[in-house]
Amino acid sequence: MDLKELHELLDGLPDEERKAALAKYLTPPAPVVGTEAKPPVKGERMLEAGSVEQRFVLSDALQGSRLPADAIDKIKASVIAADCTEAQIVARVKETSDIWDAVLAARPQPLPGQRVTVSEVGDENRRLALDGLFGLPVPADGPKPFRSLREAFAAFTGRSPFASEDFNRALLAESVGAYASLEDARSLRESITSSTWSNALGDSITRKAIAEYSDPSLQAWRLITSDTPPISDFRTQRRDRIGGFDVLETVGQGGTYPALTSPTDEEATYAVTKKGGVEDLTLETIANDDVGAVQRIPRSLGRAAALTLYRAVFQTTLAANALIYDGVALFDSTHANTTAAALAEAGIGTLRNLMVTQTRLGETSGFLMATPKFLLTPPELFVTAFKLTQSGSSVAGGEAASNTQGAGPIPNPWQGLVPIEVPIWTDANDWMLVADPKTIPTIEIGFYQGRQEPEILTQDAPAVGSVFTADKITYKVRHIWGLTVLDYRGFQRGTQ
Repeated sequence: MDLKELHELLDGLPDEERKAALAKYLTPPAPVVGTEAKPPVKGERMLEAGSVEQRFVLSDALQGSRLPADAIDKIKASVIAADCTEAQIVARVKETSDIWDAVLAARPQPLPGQRVTVSEVGDENRRLALDGLFGLPVPADGPKPFRSLREAFAAFTGRSPFASEDFNRALLAESVGAYASLEDARSLRESITSSTWSNALGDSITRKAIAEYSDPSLQAWRLITSDTPPISDFRTQRRDRIGGFDVLETVGQGGTYPALTSPTDEEATYAVTKKGGVEDLTLETIANDDVGAVQRIPRSLGRAAALTLYRAVFQTTLAANALIYDGVALFDSTHANTTAAALAEAGIGTLRNLMVTQTRLGETSGFLMATPKFLLTPPELFVTAFKLTQSGSSVAGGEAASNTQGAGPIPNPWQGLVPIEVPIWTDANDWMLVADPKTIPTIEIGFYQGRQEPEILTQDAPAVGSVFTADKITYKVRHIWGLTVLDYRGFQRGTQ
């Protein structure tokens, strides 16, 4: 068999298997001491090409061989194409069988009594088990969560996190095998790169951090926000609002229509900025199996990102009464949106009337007709707010009101307002009403490239940065956004 035929037989095999088979087949065998090669038999009869006798000899030579169908077809095609002897046919079949045996020997073999499977099931199970270590939900039919960092490290890397030999080898074997597949105790796992462990740990930390960031108690800002557009750059964003025309003048018979006063406009501006920080995972933390310290990383990263945005809306903007687009504080007498009113039915009524009678931009009279939807209070006033908004009947000062007309309970006029408790407010007397953001602009929060969740970035290159200088993996949280008040008319504040 020439090299061309040999390569045709091995065509389609992976490069490593092809090289191993060629090397094994083409390496000349070592001579056996005390034996000599037998001389070829002279005068052996030639079998006619394609004859019945030739086909019979070929079939007999192929009997019991483990050659694949395509190799057998190639042998048959080459043999019946020319006259040949029986010895030549047997030699050709043996030569091809030897090549195929070399191919099989170069392939990985299953362990006794085991099946070899190559899949991503094992990797997915390990990732789910790592998620479980951080308290993330795992499917009911999924793997058990890892019990420790050591177990997770061993399952991902197949080695001990220690340099010494006192590591529990039984635990190492159990960790590697237990998460390899749901079907097999052992399997041929996919290749594991040097970054697999740190990447998987970073992925689980990211998922847990985003889960912490999405805590509903820190997402109340979404209720009172008008828009959350994607922002493509760090330049100043401008939001122009064009006012309306005032009332139309009467035009007499044959009279000239007067020119209307052009609407005024308001422009709110802001730019997105980066917020972030870093947290480290040291080699000692993994070696000491400090699960609590590792579990704290995603909680602190995710909560810090959520709390930063929460404070920017409820504390820095609303409670601190920030300056807005017109250079005046959000709640100001010139805006007619702040008054001394206690939280009660009458107080809500007072602020509601102030909101409804606000004049629109560009008008000198008229009304806004935007009604309040949210009632914001500090913790000290939340119980009163809950009673005022959730009771089916009228309440006064947080207690049920009596009907002097004897016609049954008085309907609660503020049932349907949504109470929002703001725990970070320290003034126990201030409370606010906010209009429905769908009916009037309130606050806009723009996110860089539309990414509303924080990013968790991993610095784990073994020869660079903190991994090299301090034996630690650094996780960085990055959140890029900006906000502005679009219109003060949807906000009312009561101070009791």
